[in-house]
Amino acid sequence: MESRPPHVGQYEIESTLGQGGMGVVYLATDSLLHRRAALKFLPPGLAQDPEARRRFLNEGRAAATLNHPNAAVLYEVGADGADIFLAMEYVPGATLRELIADGPLPWTEVVGLSLEILEALREALALYRKAADRRGEAVTLRHLGNLMYQEGDHGGAQRHWEASLSLCRELGNTEDLCACLGNLGLVRFEQGHYASAERLYRESLEIRTSQSQRNQFLAILHDNLAELYLDLNQLDRAEEEARLAEQIASDLDSAPVLAEVYAKRALIAAARGNLDLAREHARRAV
Repeated sequence: MESRPPHVGQYEIESTLGQGGMGVVYLATDSLLHRRAALKFLPPGLAQDPEARRRFLNEGRAAATLNHPNAAVLYEVGADGADIFLAMEYVPGATLRELIADGPLPWTEVVGLSLEILEALREALALYRKAADRRGEAVTLRHLGNLMYQEGDHGGAQRHWEASLSLCRELGNTEDLCACLGNLGLVRFEQGHYASAERLYRESLEIRTSQSQRNQFLAILHDNLAELYLDLNQLDRAEEEARLAEQIASDLDSAPVLAEVYAKRALIAAARGNLDLAREHARRAV
């Protein structure tokens, strides 16, 4: 069992309530509000895993929307150094395991407990379906934006991507959020709004990097930034972004992205006046 320091923020740890595959729960007292709370942390082996942290935060977001007398209230999502935790209502009493330790419960009590649990689950399911519908709406808006962009309606595409982006931020849908950020960055770049494009590219890049994503999209983002800096004649920054894009694309053996990167490096070399290197990069792009 993991041990923690006696204080976590305003909470004073009293004891360990339990531990499972996805969390460790402690009994604590909130020294500010003078109430007891249950603090749930990720287990040590998952505490710094980006995917586990994402799911843990999604659990907190889901719990925060649930308001039912048969479900514990989420007080807050907190942090203890690099660790994150959920502070929840502490409900004293026996666990189900303890209740049946001496034998089966009377059927009337089983029915009563089951109905109470099912009522809370029904409320949670209704909230999940509502959230799933909104996630579907966010994905649909993004795909409609993609179609409009392909048909040349860049203004319509931008409006749909912005609507999808807003929903994704609200729902914590990072994959579609990153896609919308990249798409909007491209539109802003084409409009000549370089600062806005850089900000959007960087936000998408930071999210993907924080989740330890090393895929083709990460290489494309670095390549897009290289193109942006090339347009601004910031050749050192363009070269650095192109180098990062090339490294990732090479690791992934992604020929299409590598071709784009070598073409970009050819333009950078030509802008520096190094025509031999420019021709070499152009040959590799072909």
